[in-house]
Amino acid sequence: MTLLGDSAHAMVPFQAQGAAQAIRDAAVLGHALASATWPKVPGTLDRYASRRLSTATCRRG
Repeated sequence: MTLLGDSAHAMVPFQAQGAAQAIRDAAVLGHALASATWPKVPGTLDRYASRRLSTATCRRG
């Protein structure tokens, strides 16, 4: 099981950011799972989560 969009990345309701995150999540997840075999799904989901976490978090600089 994995989470997508607002359920995974809480966003302030501004300019459809939650919807944009959900679309990007779905694209990244679909790409990751496209070549995964059933035994590799858990590791693929871990890599998906790590990849999205690195690009979906709010960074203050």
